[in-house]
Amino acid sequence: MEKLKTKKDYELEFWELVNPTRYLSSGECVAGKVYWVRARRIWNVAICQDRTPDEVSFRGIRDKFDRYFLFDEFHYDDNGVFGTVQPLFELGDSPHFENDSQLMEWLLDKEIEVATTQLDQLRHVPDALKTFDDYTYPFILEENDTALQALIRLREEGFLAQRISP
Repeated sequence: MEKLKTKKDYELEFWELVNPTRYLSSGECVAGKVYWVRARRIWNVAICQDRTPDEVSFRGIRDKFDRYFLFDEFHYDDNGVFGTVQPLFELGDSPHFENDSQLMEWLLDKEIEVATTQLDQLRHVPDALKTFDDYTYPFILEENDTALQALIRLREEGFLAQRISP
C-alpha cells in the first residue's frame, strides 16, 4: 500500500518545482549548449561558453541600473569566489551569432520561452500542491506572471537600445 502524502510532502514537492535543488555538475555541462540556470548576476538562460580543465563559464544577460549587457559567470562547483552559476536543465544547442546584439535578442526570446513554460507548469500543478497554505501559491503565480510580462514588454520596447558594454 502506498504511503499517503503529508502536508509537508506536498510543500516540499511544490518548492522543488518552483526552485529545484539539484543542478548539473560542471562535468555535465557542454560548451555550446544552452541551460536554464540559477545565478547571482545573469538571468535564467545562459550559454555554456568555455570548458577548460579547471572551469566552465556561462554567458547570459545581466542588467544593472536598467542597462543590459552580456556577462560571463563561472560554474558554482569550479570557482569558490566567482562561481555562482548552477545549471538546472539543458535547453538545447546554441546557434552561431554574428554579433552580441543577435545573441542578446536570442537569449531574451529564450528567457520568455522558459518563463512561459515555467508559468504554465505552475498553473497546472495538482491542487494538493497548491493548497499547503493560502498565500504561497497565489504569490508565486503572480510573481512569475509579472516577471514574464516584464520580459515581453522589454522585448517589445527594444532593450537593445539601452544596452551598454560593461
